[in-house]
Amino acid sequence: MCAKDRLRVLPSQCTPSFKYRLEDALTNCKKLQHTLKVKDKTIVSLETRLEAAHVFELECNKITKSLDEKKIRITQLKSRVRIFEGEKHENEAILRTLKEKEDNAVFLGENLKSCMDELAVLENRFILENNLTRFVKIFEMGV
Repeated sequence: MCAKDRLRVLPSQCTPSFKYRLEDALTNCKKLQHTLKVKDKTIVSLETRLEAAHVFELECNKITKSLDEKKIRITQLKSRVRIFEGEKHENEAILRTLKEKEDNAVFLGENLKSCMDELAVLENRFILENNLTRFVKIFEMGV
């Protein structure tokens, strides 16, 4: 007789307590089957969530890398802005100096014009005096 045959029990051989135990065992098996199905679904769900989390992690890593690159670029741009601000201050100082020199040049130009006007007046006087002196000499010679 093989092991399989030994496990077979004819209904006539079953006692009520044995039947009760078999029914309990069958109920427990069905419960365990249901529990296993639920666990399998849970495992599949967790695996799916794990895959999604991995994809999310990869995306986060890409975003983090991109942010780091942008931070580096921002730092570079801030450095350039500081350089430009320094150059701006230098240019403003140069502009102030040029404005002062322009104001001085305008002042000197006005003074030069005034001096030239005075010189023209003096030249006219000198010419008049010379002409007058000549006229007087000519007049004295003629008299």
